[in-house]
Amino acid sequence: MQSWEFVIVKTRGQKEKIANAAFGQDFISDAHFVVVCADQSDTAAAIENILLTVTQKGFGACWVGAFDENMLSLLQ
Repeated sequence: MQSWEFVIVKTRGQKEKIANAAFGQDFISDAHFVVVCADQSDTAAAIENILLTVTQKGFGACWVGAFDENMLSLLQ
């Protein structure tokens, strides 16, 4: 019943656009992939579980909450 939608971004160009929309947080474009939450319906618990799972598997992760919503929504 959850209406969550997550988008996995792998291409360098798209990650650079996301970094730009995140006010120049350039480390985003260096990530192996980026998960974008495409639905605003309380995704906090789901994101936290993703972060915990990624960390448990030995990878690094970062929750980025500062970004221009309009700019990010225009990315295709």
